[in-house]
Amino acid sequence: KYKGVHWNKLRKKWIAQIRINGVRNHLGSFNNEKEAAETYNQIALKQHGKFAFQNRNVHSRLSILLAMRHGSALLR
Repeated sequence: KYKGVHWNKLRKKWIAQIRINGVRNHLGSFNNEKEAAETYNQIALKQHGKFAFQNRNVHSRLSILLAMRHGSALLR
């Protein structure tokens, strides 16, 4: 449903990951799918700026402020 997020059956948690320069980076384990997607969004903005892919409908106040700072398409 969200880019960079998948369900781990063994841990029974949502896992957030992002690829940076071809290397997969673990961002954390979460009880909530939207929290995992939000974490992906925040790191994507920091790494890729206005070119970052943003998952829709999970935006916290922090990700909106980061998007404004980086001129992301999230706000368009």
